[in-house]
Amino acid sequence: MFRPPNYYNRSLNCQNMYSLNLIYHDALKMLTIKTFVQTLNAFHWSTDYKEFCQVLNLDEGQYSLEKYKHFENLCKALNEFDSESLAKLIEAGTIAERTVTKTYSN
Repeated sequence: MFRPPNYYNRSLNCQNMYSLNLIYHDALKMLTIKTFVQTLNAFHWSTDYKEFCQVLNLDEGQYSLEKYKHFENLCKALNEFDSESLAKLIEAGTIAERTVTKTYSN
């Protein structure tokens, strides 16, 4: 009697699909983080303070200069981590945020 391949051990197939979904999700998350960092770096390298102000609709002055310095420091700091480390930090932050939110909602 012929039986299709997924007839046997359907729970294992569900586990495999779940595992593949997690792998895909992790890869997508890391790609998104990598793209985020690369995009910020590209903007940082291709622009100057004046264009930064234009993009954010800020008047040139002490406040916007401080924001521009923060932006430069952000780009430098993000480059100190690889995508996998950033993904782990974001995931840990998400878990911590859920815990804090749950605590405050009770």
